[in-house]
Amino acid sequence: MLWHNDEIIGTALCFDYELYGWVRQLGVARAWRRQGIAKQLLQHSFRIFYERDRPRVGLGVEGTNEKAYALYEQIGMQRVRQYDEYFRIIKE
Repeated sequence: MLWHNDEIIGTALCFDYELYGWVRQLGVARAWRRQGIAKQLLQHSFRIFYERDRPRVGLGVEGTNEKAYALYEQIGMQRVRQYDEYFRIIKE
């Protein structure tokens, strides 16, 4: 978590698996976006995984989130897999 005074302004929820690290959720408070905070959180997470001898780090992102794609590619991540999700409302 990243704090400013008593306010949480960003957080990364990460999981340390046996062979790799996984960033499950990444969030920055709306008022603090576009200031490099998400990049800082990711780079910090990468350092922790590196120190724990995890050679790979992954994450998932919604397919329409082009800003996220740009950020991840800017910090050296590569898109390796893409999924489509289907759903149907069965009760209203």
